[in-house]
Amino acid sequence: MKKYIFSFVLLALLTHCKCEGTFQAFEKVQNLSSTDIIIKAYRDGMVVSDIITIQSGTNKQIGRAGGRGKGNGFPGTYSISDSIVVDFGSKSKAVHYGRRIGKTPNAIPLSNGRNLYNEANYVRKTLIEDKCRLETEFIYTFTEADYLNAK
Repeated sequence: MKKYIFSFVLLALLTHCKCEGTFQAFEKVQNLSSTDIIIKAYRDGMVVSDIITIQSGTNKQIGRAGGRGKGNGFPGTYSISDSIVVDFGSKSKAVHYGRRIGKTPNAIPLSNGRNLYNEANYVRKTLIEDKCRLETEFIYTFTEADYLNAK
């Protein structure tokens, strides 16, 4: 009898493996404006991340997060910065503020529907979702209106 119970427990353990699970989230920026853009993140007036150039009509992955468990966290590539400057060329720039508000007039605050820090302004797309894995993509799109509104 003990042999049967042991066999049953062993069989149950072998056939019912529980995966730990992993997640990955990718942050992308799409440029649909008519000009190339350059993105620079600042903290206390100093550039704190790679300077990213995105040509007109293209997109680029700018960040990635991942780990164990089944999270779906926003990568927040610029979370270490306090402001982002988006340069549209021709002296056209837009400043995006995170939680800290700076001194730049006409900057785009966190609550604005066009702010790069605000997760709600990204389109979230599930790439893979199964029992043990979740992959999502967050896409922010610059449009011609962003270019025309840049100061």
